[in-house]
Amino acid sequence: MRPSLLSLASLLGMLAVAQPLAAAMTTPAAAPPVNSIVIASAPSGDLLGYRIIIMPDGSAASEDGAGKGQSNLQPAVLKTFVTDLEAAMPLTQLPGGPCKPAAQSSAVTPAQTTAANPNPVTISYRAQTTPDLSCARDAREAALFGDVQTIAHSMYVTNYRSRHFTFHGNGAAPASIPAATAPPAPSMPSGGYGGGGYM
Repeated sequence: MRPSLLSLASLLGMLAVAQPLAAAMTTPAAAPPVNSIVIASAPSGDLLGYRIIIMPDGSAASEDGAGKGQSNLQPAVLKTFVTDLEAAMPLTQLPGGPCKPAAQSSAVTPAQTTAANPNPVTISYRAQTTPDLSCARDAREAALFGDVQTIAHSMYVTNYRSRHFTFHGNGAAPASIPAATAPPAPSMPSGGYGGGGYM
């Protein structure tokens, strides 16, 4: 039986739509509005990264490994964030730099000491961009990094890890797991619901 052109076109359409999350996150994003604040964590290693765009009225849009979202920041959160940004100006002159061991850095938070290689986080505001804030070097960077965590948490934005799947040829159990230990296939009840054969 020959496949119809319609079913072939449908299959090609499904294949075109099924893109990996990592590829979707690395595509160039549209330029944000001029008066917005942009929080960005670029993809790194197996982390997909995220981006949050905040407007002056507190409306915010986000994109992470789970997709896109919209929210409105609480006025107090937005006010604290803008106050910390203004106090840190000029953003381009913040110390930044690579992460140092916790014993050498006085401003590293407990959450940052648990991650050997934190994902880079930057903020763009008033035509300036901070250096990486993931390993804060002073109180201004620590305040901004804390603001970023608060905003990401309130918007349910997460730096998702990509998932890698390993396929084992013909579907047999991997060599490290003996085939005898594989669970038996579940048996289907013969009578179904109420014994009448309905399933």
